[in-house]
Amino acid sequence: MAGIRFTNAKGVVTSKNSSGVSFERDSQSTGFYPFKVDSTQTFTANATMSNGDCGVNIISASTAAVLTMSLPAASGCAGAMFLFRCGNAAGHVITGSAASSIALTGSLGSKLTLGNTTNAAVALQSDGNLFHVLSFSTICALGTG
Repeated sequence: MAGIRFTNAKGVVTSKNSSGVSFERDSQSTGFYPFKVDSTQTFTANATMSNGDCGVNIISASTAAVLTMSLPAASGCAGAMFLFRCGNAAGHVITGSAASSIALTGSLGSKLTLGNTTNAAVALQSDGNLFHVLSFSTICALGTG
C-alpha cells in the first residue's frame, strides 16, 4: 500500500511501504489533525517549544524536578496539535506565550500544571489565537503566571 508523506525539502513524497498521510517533523512543519508528525520527542530539561515541536512530546526529568515547557505563539501554528505525556510523576508545567493563551473548559489562563502521575497527558490545539485543551488524562490545573 502506498502512503503520502510531506517533507520540507521535497514537498509531497509517495512511499510504497506505508499508509495514510504523514508530515516530517522539522521547524517548518506544524502538522495538523488528523495528520501525524513523524516522531516522538523527549525533553529532559525546561524548553521553549517551536512551531515544529508539535506532535507527541514526552516530558521526563531524571529526578523528581518539575519541568516547564513554553508553548510558541498560537498565531504562528494555527491548527497544530501539541501532545504532552509525563515520563515521571512530577507535575510538569506548560506555559503559554501570553496572559490568556490557554483555554480549558471555558476558562482562560497562561499556565497548565499536569497531575503528579506518570503518563499524565494533555492534548492542546492552536486555533491561531489560543491553545485549546482538547483532552487530558488526569486533573490539570489552569492558572496564571
